Amino acid sequence: MTVLKASPIPVAWQDIQWRIYANRGAGWESVSRDVLDAEGVTWDRGIDGGGPDAFTARSGTLTFTLNNSEVNSVGIRGFWSPGHPQHAMGWDVGTPLRLDIAFQGRWRTQWIGRADEITPEHGILGARRVFVKAKDWMEEAAEHKLKGLPTLDNVYAPDIIAALLSVMPIQPPGGTVMDIGLDKYPIAFDDVRDGKTTALTEFGKLGRSGRDYIFVTKDGALRYQNHNGRLASTHNLFVLDGTMSDVSVTRSRRNMVNRIEVTTHPRRVSEDFVVLWSLEDRPFIGAGQTLPFRGEYIDPENPAERIGAVDVQDLVAGQDYIASIQQALASGVPDTPATLRPDGQGFYTGGSNGSAADLADGSDATGEQPTGAMVKHSWTLSDIAAASNAAVAGVRVDVRVLHSPGPGNIDGSGFGGFFVLYPGLRLNGIDLVAAACDGYASGIHTFQRDFVLPPGGGVWNVGGANALEFVRHWNWGGDHTALPKLVEVEVHLLYAAAVEELDRTANISVALPNGKGGNATDFAVTNNGPDGVYLTRLRIRGRPVFKYDPVTSFVEDAASIASIGEKLVTIDQSYQPDINRGLNTAKYLLYLHGGQTDRAESVSFLANLSEEHMNNALDREIGDRIGLREEMTGLSAFTADGKPKGWHIQSISGQILPGPILTMNWGLAPADSQQYWHAGVAGATEAGVGTVAGP
Repeated sequence: MTVLKASPIPVAWQDIQWRIYANRGAGWESVSRDVLDAEGVTWDRGIDGGGPDAFTARSGTLTFTLNNSEVNSVGIRGFWSPGHPQHAMGWDVGTPLRLDIAFQGRWRTQWIGRADEITPEHGILGARRVFVKAKDWMEEAAEHKLKGLPTLDNVYAPDIIAALLSVMPIQPPGGTVMDIGLDKYPIAFDDVRDGKTTALTEFGKLGRSGRDYIFVTKDGALRYQNHNGRLASTHNLFVLDGTMSDVSVTRSRRNMVNRIEVTTHPRRVSEDFVVLWSLEDRPFIGAGQTLPFRGEYIDPENPAERIGAVDVQDLVAGQDYIASIQQALASGVPDTPATLRPDGQGFYTGGSNGSAADLADGSDATGEQPTGAMVKHSWTLSDIAAASNAAVAGVRVDVRVLHSPGPGNIDGSGFGGFFVLYPGLRLNGIDLVAAACDGYASGIHTFQRDFVLPPGGGVWNVGGANALEFVRHWNWGGDHTALPKLVEVEVHLLYAAAVEELDRTANISVALPNGKGGNATDFAVTNNGPDGVYLTRLRIRGRPVFKYDPVTSFVEDAASIASIGEKLVTIDQSYQPDINRGLNTAKYLLYLHGGQTDRAESVSFLANLSEEHMNNALDREIGDRIGLREEMTGLSAFTADGKPKGWHIQSISGQILPGPILTMNWGLAPADSQQYWHAGVAGATEAGVGTVAGP
C-alpha cells in the first residue's frame, strides 16, 4: 500500500509517452502521428455509480481526433475518411483500437475496443479533422441480440458467461478472467427472449443475482469477479492523502438508502414432455423455397404466458413436421387404406383419430315433375358441410331417367315426346363445370357423369363449402302430365388419391439455424421437391420450466425512514430462487450502503503529480481498493476502531492533454471494513484474524 503525503515530486514530462494503435488487418500499428494532441484523448470504462444495485459495466469509450489534411503522416488529404478514393485500407467502423501509455519506459495498455463512429469534418477549407469514437467490448454485449440459447440447469456464473459468449460473433479481445462461481443456479436463460434480449441484459441479471461484478479490464478481458473478491480485499492499495484535485462527497437524500427490496424467482421444471410450440397456420412452400420463422414457447395451459424449457427434443419427420400436397389434411396422419370404402367412393377427412369418415352418398330418388321448358333445378349436397379437411378429386353423378311420353312425334309435334338433360356443378352459386346435353326418347335411361374438382385437375378442399350443388337443366316435348316422376339422381364423392400419395414430408428439410433454444427456436423449412407443398404440421417438444410467483424480501432502517423518509432500492435477482439468499442480500447491502456510509462517489487527481500518482493511475483496475484522506470533507482512511476504510474503484476515466498531462477520475463504491473468514486467502483464515463468516 502506498500512502501519499504532502509535497509530492512532479514527474518529468519526457518520462511519459502514449500511443494509439489500430489493427487494419496486418496487426497493430500506431496512428499516433496523426492524432491531434491539442484535441486531447479521452477514455472511460466500468460500472456506472456505486450504489447497492451497481454490478455490471456499461460500454466504455475512447475518443480522439485525426489529422485528415495533406500534412498528415502519409501526405494524403482525406486519408482517414472511410469511402474516400484514397482512404486508409482497413480503416472503418469495427477497426480494433488500443491506447497504451508508458511511464519511465514501461508500457501499459489502458483501453482496447473497436471504432464505433468515424466523422470526417467536411469542406476543403475546414480544419480537415476526423473525429473518432470507439467502444469497448461491453458495446458488443449491449448490441448483440441473443438467439438459440438453451436453458441451462444447475450451473454457476462462469458457465452462464461461457454460454453467452458461445453465441456471440465477436469475443472479448483480451479473453476472459473468471473467479469461481459461488452460487449454483438451478435454471438460467429460461426467460431470454430470442432476438430481443441482449447479452448485457443477461450479464446484469447475473451480477444482481449473486452480487458479483462483470466488466472489461484495461487490456480488453471480460472479467467476472465474485463478491468474495472484494470482501477479501481488506487493505487499501493506494491512498490519496489530500492530493486529489477533486472529490465528490455529496451527502444528500438522493443518494441515501434506508430500505432495500430483493426479489427472487423460484422455478419448477416439469417431469413431462409437452408441445412447447406448434405452427397454427398451414403455409404453402413453393418448390425450392425456404420459409424462415421463429417459434416462441408458450405455457400449454396458459397460451398467453411465455415459458422456457429444458431437454428440448430433436425434430422427428412425420411426427414433428409433415408436408402434404393438400392443405386441408390438418393432422397429416395417413389413414389406413383398409378403412376406406371398398369401391373407392366416400369422403376422407384425415381426422386426428386416424380413421376415415364414411360419408353416405347423397341421393334424390323422389324424382321431380317438370313445370316448364328449360327449367333449372339444383340440389345442395349438404352432407359435405358436415365434414372438414376433405381431400376430394371430383364428384360422380349417377342419373336415372324415366321417360314415358304419350303419343306423338319425336320432334315434339303431337303428343309424342323427348327428354334432354344438361348436368352441371356449382359452388356457392358459381358454375364450376357443365356437360354436353344428353337426349333421350321414351323409356328408362341411366348414365354416369364424373366432374373433376377443381377444373383442370388436382385436389379440392371442400371443408366449409356448404353450397356445392348438382345442377340439371332439361327440356322436353310431348305429353308428360301423367308421369309420377321424371328423373332420379344419385351422387357420389370420389377420393382424390390414396393418403400416402398426398404426403410430401420426405421432400422437405427443417434446419434450426441457432439450435434448439431454451425459450424459442428458429426454423428454416426448405421444400426440396419439384412441386409446391403445404406445411401441415410443425412443432417442438420439451420439458417446460414454470415460474412460481416471485418473492420479495426487504429490510429497512426505521430510524432513518422516520428522519428523511423512505429511500428505496429494488434489486431483481432473476437467477436466484432462494428466498433466504435474497433476504441476506438485502441485509448486507443495507449494512454496506446504509445512511451512515461515507458518500465518496468519485475522485479525480493529476497523475503527473508524482511517480506514485502516475504508477497508480496506470496500474489500478476496476475492483481495486483505495483509501481517501481529506480534512475538509472529513474523509478518513481508517475507521474509529483503526480498521482500514476504503472504496472500490467502479469506473476509470482519463484524459491526455498536450504536455503530456494525464488526469484520472475513478468512480467509487464503499468497501467493507469488516475482515471476514475466507478459505485459501492468506491473512483471512488464521484463528483470531478472520472470525466472521462472509455474507
